[in-house]
Amino acid sequence: GCGRSGTHALTALLRRHGIAAMHEAHGREVTLGWPYTGHIGSAAGVSNWKEIWPMGGQPRPNDSHEPIFKLHRHPLFVLPSIAAGFTSSGRCRWPSERRWDARAWRCASSFVSLPVTAQAITDQTTCSLAYEARLRLALHYWVKWNLLGDRWANRKFQVETMSVDEIVQAWCAHCKQTRSCTCPQSAELLARNSSTGNSSTRRVRPTKGHGRKRAAITWEMLSSIDPAMTRVAQAMTLEYGYSLNGTNATAP
Repeated sequence: GCGRSGTHALTALLRRHGIAAMHEAHGREVTLGWPYTGHIGSAAGVSNWKEIWPMGGQPRPNDSHEPIFKLHRHPLFVLPSIAAGFTSSGRCRWPSERRWDARAWRCASSFVSLPVTAQAITDQTTCSLAYEARLRLALHYWVKWNLLGDRWANRKFQVETMSVDEIVQAWCAHCKQTRSCTCPQSAELLARNSSTGNSSTRRVRPTKGHGRKRAAITWEMLSSIDPAMTRVAQAMTLEYGYSLNGTNATAP
């Protein structure tokens, strides 16, 4: 899914339940990260991936990419988070954060068309863009990156409501049906024992920021910035099982 949608929190959830998951790095059982939507979707592979995403310990070309699960977060919450800082910290305060914000936009714009200049990325000044410009950039990214991810996803989850049980059950069921992957023992054990344990420990912790009740922006604010893209985002929000006012509906 998109960056700032909860992949850090999901990584922590999986690891708390014994699954070897890594965030934006090669995981023995699970690899999580928004950049891989572009990497996996490239038919011929990405020869300059180290330049596009300069992090160590990246997945290897022969790693399994199945099943592919996609994570959603309501756009009225994720868009201001991206606009504040397209970084792991969600901020643009320090030089390292400004550097990684520019790198994130370079990665995203390598696969989808975004309203950001190559010069701003090269100069690492994307954090200095006006808030409305960053919000519009986040809106375009959310729409286009989600559409790209929809092409590859085997299953979709809402970070606000999903549980580790849903994930492992979908994982094992997919591998059993397709016979193209293996459900590891840790996931099989969780799937068999899904009815036991404290349900609150089997979901993403609200303290990670995904349980807030009030959004920082409105659809009216987005529409004043880019009405056409806002209409597309609203249609996708409903398709992904959310209500427009920021509450969750039935997951797709």
